[in-house]
Amino acid sequence: MKKLILLFTILFTFNANALEHSYVVLNADTGDLLYKSAESKNNYPASLTKLMVLYITFDALEKGVIKEDQKLKVSYRATQQPQTKLGLKIGDTITVKEAIYALIIKSANDAAVVLSENIGTTENGFSDIMTAAAAQIGLQNTSFKNASGLTDENQYCTAYDMAMLGYAIYSHFPQYFKYFKTKEFKYKGKKYVTHNNILNTYEGGNGMKTGYTDKSGYNLIASATRQGKTIIAVSLGNKTAKKRDKEVVILLDYGFQKVGLKNQKYKKIDQDYKVQLGAFYNKDQALKVVEGLSAQSQVMVSQGEKGIIYKPQLVNLTFEKANQICENIKKKNKDCLVVRE
Repeated sequence: MKKLILLFTILFTFNANALEHSYVVLNADTGDLLYKSAESKNNYPASLTKLMVLYITFDALEKGVIKEDQKLKVSYRATQQPQTKLGLKIGDTITVKEAIYALIIKSANDAAVVLSENIGTTENGFSDIMTAAAAQIGLQNTSFKNASGLTDENQYCTAYDMAMLGYAIYSHFPQYFKYFKTKEFKYKGKKYVTHNNILNTYEGGNGMKTGYTDKSGYNLIASATRQGKTIIAVSLGNKTAKKRDKEVVILLDYGFQKVGLKNQKYKKIDQDYKVQLGAFYNKDQALKVVEGLSAQSQVMVSQGEKGIIYKPQLVNLTFEKANQICENIKKKNKDCLVVRE
């Protein structure tokens, strides 16, 4: 017998100051999407921005514009970047290779600015190059305003676009993808260790990048290769790094199952996924949607522009069960969205 809970807590719908959880699973060998949820919702990329800096850097390396051992100038602007950073000072030099490692492993904001200024003259000019490159590779809902990923109201992305950016790096620059596998590097005698826990904990993990700001939440794009197949998973807008990492493990496992590795097992089945069955301004309509369904359900209440919005949801589901339910509902041409607690 289903249990119905009506929640009257007012939860604001997405705006520039609210986290928007979304995810994508992609087959990196074909570019095919294997699963998605809220994949076109805007969010702040945080340090996932540095993936586009790296894409342009790899392109410049391939074209011979710069070299891996080339020493780069450190500007005053670069030294003034907030944490996280290497602590570069005027007069320091850093090679292109060191700067690449600094972005991937340390997520160093000062190194990101150094690359942007040496390739694009100014960080502002480089951000225009980043946005143009994004459009060129098919990222339709992404805009860049800086190289570090620090919050800017006009810098945004989607989970889908970040997955496609990861795919573009993987497919366009396989000779440089090796950088993402690196777990640590040294600069001026100091060792830096990766923030990407997937590299250390997930079998076959080989990339890519973490990101966090107060407004973006905890973001991660990760890649893994097993039995010659590579999966890319993106999770944006998580409330904690632990939840982010656990979800990406589930997404990667799910991806490997979808491409035929049937022996893949989830490391832990979390029952904190929900299936949202539309949104209504009428409470009775929302209640009717979940009436008679066997799963535990609830109706979330939020404040919309035209009044109270009621969101009927099926709750306490595993990732796999939530997706199965949602796929069946979509076959009936009904609204459905998988979300996480």
